[in-house]
Amino acid sequence: MAVLGAAQTDFEKIFGGSRVFHDPRLFPRWDILESLMTMNHNNNTLTIDAAAGYQDVTNNHGATLLCAATADSYNTLVDVSGGAGIMSYAYGPHLTGADGTITFKFTVDGTVYTVATHSSGTNSRGVLGGFIAWNNGSTAEMLSQLLDYNTLVDSNESVVRIAYSTAYNSIAPPNMAMAGGWGSLPILGWTDSFKLEVKSSTAIGTTSGSHHHAGVSYYLL
Repeated sequence: MAVLGAAQTDFEKIFGGSRVFHDPRLFPRWDILESLMTMNHNNNTLTIDAAAGYQDVTNNHGATLLCAATADSYNTLVDVSGGAGIMSYAYGPHLTGADGTITFKFTVDGTVYTVATHSSGTNSRGVLGGFIAWNNGSTAEMLSQLLDYNTLVDSNESVVRIAYSTAYNSIAPPNMAMAGGWGSLPILGWTDSFKLEVKSSTAIGTTSGSHHHAGVSYYLL
């Protein structure tokens, strides 16, 4: 992929300060069951995170990585330099059994940020980014209309746990997030370099299969 690059002034002219931010700590933080996290692709086909092909879909819009089993060991998802780009979401690996913290370390144009979210254990992911809510995979609704199905994570009320819901929750790759068809979704931007690492506070029981991948959706300008 060609990297065109962009000066800060050009970046702001293209996107405007209200559409793209540069501090990943502003991303919404989620703890979501794999059976409820989806992506729409290929003529509006709905692919659920629990399906093996989900990682292939994410790779089409960014990158995935099979994470190391060791607790508190950072895994590098992406490391790019020499040009501008945007990112719309990132997710950590599944944990096995126990609750845990998923920590993302961002290096955005040389500045390091850490952002922590929660995973409630088996079949759950810690996610950063904006969701579009789909009622039973068909009718799009604003996520706020569905929060009565969900709960705040008691130990960290900045994190919303999405569970026991009849709605699928679709995370949008950057081009869809920029289009804004279902409201204003958060987008992270950088002008020269971007690195993203992820780790979990508890060990991953096995490192085989798609469940233990982490992923990020981004593209370079």
